[in-house]
Amino acid sequence: MLEKNVVVVGAGVAGLMTALLLSKKQGYKIVVAAKHMPGDYDIEYASPWAGANYVPVSINGTKAAKWDAESWEPLADFAKNHPRQVCTFRDREITSTEN
Repeated sequence: MLEKNVVVVGAGVAGLMTALLLSKKQGYKIVVAAKHMPGDYDIEYASPWAGANYVPVSINGTKAAKWDAESWEPLADFAKNHPRQVCTFRDREITSTEN
């Protein structure tokens, strides 16, 4: 089987989680390309200070909803089992302007 070369651009939460999930599948050779990597402290690198919000809003039955479901469990596992990475879940309230 030929390996697929994948370049993940960015080393923030989304980029690193993407690389992590792909690394668990066979057939991928993954490179993370980023100006800054975890552990770097630079005014241009927001990840050490910024939070990422992940709120799945995809329409049920779509490919995007399937991707949301597939990524939620690994993200929850990461938050639970890697507390030093400061990935946490918070209570939320979602409001809508629809009647």
